[in-house]
Amino acid sequence: MIHYLDWDSAFFAKKIGRIEHIHTDENLMETLVEAKQQDYDLFYVFTPEEFLINESNCFPFKGTLVDRKVVYTIDIIHEVVLSQQVKEYSSAKLTTELINLAYESGKFSRFRLDNGFKESDFQRLYARWIEKSVTHEMADKVFVIQENNKIEAMVTLKICGDTSEIGLIAVDSQVQGKGYGKLLVERCISEAALSNCKTLTVPTQIENKPACEFYERCGFQVKSITNIYHFWL
Repeated sequence: MIHYLDWDSAFFAKKIGRIEHIHTDENLMETLVEAKQQDYDLFYVFTPEEFLINESNCFPFKGTLVDRKVVYTIDIIHEVVLSQQVKEYSSAKLTTELINLAYESGKFSRFRLDNGFKESDFQRLYARWIEKSVTHEMADKVFVIQENNKIEAMVTLKICGDTSEIGLIAVDSQVQGKGYGKLLVERCISEAALSNCKTLTVPTQIENKPACEFYERCGFQVKSITNIYHFWL
């Protein structure tokens, strides 16, 4: 039930673990006491949509509901007409524009909203994410939209067998409202179709209402909702 997270612990220089399959407050409290005895600094606790942890049980362990993660999905039926504005980013060069768009993509991230993390922790994490995306370690494709030789929008796409997933997606705040987000999603749908994928998924946060409304306008439907808590021990 307790899983030590090697990568997170090394990256944030804290002993971090993950707890899943929690269905009662009593079960959670027993697990957290055990975790504290093992000198953990932080635990991510994932619960089903219908199970919200009693706030009085969160307090002793500095527990906070930091994210209600919603995963949207859409069936891939056919390719869509591609916009000439969307180009594949074929370079492994990491630019300031891409890094800033990665930050924009993560503005509702639990690693940004949890005060237990520094802003620099969030920025290092998302800079690493886009870096590993352009080198194809975490993404198979990166698509961008440029204006006047400046990257104004980007999306990363991962293909996994007959499924595909959007990782990072963002439009520069100065040019939002031009339909760039929809063009990026359409390109991902088309790429997924070309790769014979059956579905395209994208995670976001329930609190990110503009993103949720955007995906629903694009035809996505809710696949799952997960409550994510951070417990600082």
